[in-house]
Amino acid sequence: MMFDVALPSVLFLFSAASIALCSKLKWRIKRLGGQEVKARDVALFAAFLGVTISVMAYVHRLVLTALFLTALSITTFVLTYALVPRRSIALLPPAAMLTLYFAFRGTDLWSLYLSNAFAIALALLITVYLGSLLKWRSAMALVALFTAVDVVQVFITGHMVAVAHAVIEAELPLLIKMPIIPFVRTEYGFRSVALGAGDLLFAGLLSAKSFERFRRTALLSTVGIAISFFAFEALMLTYGVAALPGTLPILCGWFPFALVKEAKRKAAHNSYN
Repeated sequence: MMFDVALPSVLFLFSAASIALCSKLKWRIKRLGGQEVKARDVALFAAFLGVTISVMAYVHRLVLTALFLTALSITTFVLTYALVPRRSIALLPPAAMLTLYFAFRGTDLWSLYLSNAFAIALALLITVYLGSLLKWRSAMALVALFTAVDVVQVFITGHMVAVAHAVIEAELPLLIKMPIIPFVRTEYGFRSVALGAGDLLFAGLLSAKSFERFRRTALLSTVGIAISFFAFEALMLTYGVAALPGTLPILCGWFPFALVKEAKRKAAHNSYN
């Protein structure tokens, strides 16, 4: 049986970092004027995301690269400015990303280290921002809709897989790609696996919002997420499954802890009343 400990470990560390940063920066973002994201906004975003993925699947790779780099630069600037409201500082991350992308794309330095670092940083920025502006019900609506979009676009349309391949070919910092550990050598080098920045965001948002609601149980759920992802990924590697919605193993690892804790909260509330 083939397995990997690299991606599950990254997922666990990212979830833990999301809890720590959201707890620390939540009120700072709200003080800077961040508006609460409502369920209607979540539904519109999910619909927009689904349509965008389908359109991107048919766009020429060069056009796709230009669009993604533009979107990444704007998003990084806006999110950095939300945390540090100084334009001179907020311009630095997107400028560094573009400079390093064009300077080192096609090298191991970019593909193994810099691209992964930017993807993780971007996902963490978005997690902190959304986690600060989403209430529990809106966050759960986003989780449900995001999972639905992911499942449809991977298993039914295949558009997510096509976009992921284009992102990998263009070496865009929209996913993390690393060799599996323990290492497996093939004729093309070490076998590697990839996980989208959106899946990191998904795990981070679940963990951060759960910590607000459940506290200690959320810390256990980060372990559950990593273990579930480890099991799903091992099955993929062993049986040669080409693609799987990353939201599914993450949700499977988180849901039992959340379900039990929510049941206890309701039981305690009913007994109190």
